[in-house]
Amino acid sequence: MRKSRQLQLADTGIFHKFFRGHNGEHIFPTDVEKTKYLHCLCDAKNNHGISDHVLFYSYCIMSNHPHEVGKAGWDTRLFNCKQKGITALGNWMRNAHSRFGRWYNDTRERYGKVSNARARTTQMKSDIDTLEAMLYADANPVRAKMVSHPSKYRWSSYRFYAYGETNEFTHALDVPEAYLALGKTPKDRQRAYRSLMDAYLRRHHLLDDAPDEDVIDLSMYETGSQCIYDLLSRAKERTGPD
Repeated sequence: MRKSRQLQLADTGIFHKFFRGHNGEHIFPTDVEKTKYLHCLCDAKNNHGISDHVLFYSYCIMSNHPHEVGKAGWDTRLFNCKQKGITALGNWMRNAHSRFGRWYNDTRERYGKVSNARARTTQMKSDIDTLEAMLYADANPVRAKMVSHPSKYRWSSYRFYAYGETNEFTHALDVPEAYLALGKTPKDRQRAYRSLMDAYLRRHHLLDDAPDEDVIDLSMYETGSQCIYDLLSRAKERTGPD
């Protein structure tokens, strides 16, 4: 018996959502499918009041599965915000997945399921978990040996957070507070996020060469959570004008 979304999400409402293609099928094999899926996500988020209850932080679309990180029930000023967020998250997923599934089947003259099961959402209990999930998702193309670094992969939001680059999908993203706490200016935050990513890749033996730019030294940390925690703490302690 599957758990309800109410039980799957922690009290924070932060989620890391993913699903795989039916029977392991590569449902996003080319740029066409990835583009269509992201348009379905972005369009569905802007409809039916979804944006009032769900924040969309980041994405990474692989050949056989997508990753999305966000937060449901974020506006505590609203009555019963958690339940409204869970309902809105379910509606968002159902709307976007149905639209993509219909398009996918129509273009291939096939019938039946596109995903192997209902999308999974893992529990995350803090801002640190949010950044860890974003790093994990952004590192997927490197883990799959598709590219040597997340900066070289087009179908994720990594370059938006690492360099401030925008595209036709980034308008739908909501920047998480955990990211904003990485620095006082956009350049500071981008630099910190790049450092966190390189530290993550090295920790998982996915990056051996030193970065070309001057980055924050995170070599002293054994875990990603600790270096993220310290970065957030340092950022919150800073005072003075930008």
